[in-house]
Amino acid sequence: MKKYIYLVLITLVLGIALGVIYERYISVAIHEKLDDIAFNKKMESRGYQGEAKIEAIRAYLFHDHTGSITGNILEKRDLVLWNTPIGEGDAGGNSNSTLIAVEITGRDVAGKVKIDVSDEAQNEIFKQTREFWIYDNDRKFYVPFILPITGCKKLTVTAKLVGKGFSPSAISQTIPFDCGE
Repeated sequence: MKKYIYLVLITLVLGIALGVIYERYISVAIHEKLDDIAFNKKMESRGYQGEAKIEAIRAYLFHDHTGSITGNILEKRDLVLWNTPIGEGDAGGNSNSTLIAVEITGRDVAGKVKIDVSDEAQNEIFKQTREFWIYDNDRKFYVPFILPITGCKKLTVTAKLVGKGFSPSAISQTIPFDCGE
């Protein structure tokens, strides 16, 4: 009977020891490897970096009272964005937020795109970096950004790819917001 008690105790101690070793060392390595696979952290370091290019910046007014968005306002010529928070000009309704979509083309690439938004006085209004992934047969990816509290100041939106393996080129667009009496 004592033999079985010792055997159970030894098995229990070994189980606890192996559990601690797994939790402290092995599971951390496994989770790091899974993160690398899931988030492609090793792609750049292995040279697995396809080509990517920012093709365009698109901007859409978000209508506060309907939840709808306009078409791409940067495509329109002679666009009047006068007093857009109260729906005047070509806004088509009250709009205090703008959806920015950065169009990226490429193949077999993962990276980040950063946008910087400034007003006419070069004051930084908004800055954000987001990840993107373009795999296999996909050729385009649209990275969305929401600019809050827009509509009265002319804004310049600049987008660029950031990270190892990307050219430092950037693309900029101006959104001609203005307000007054």
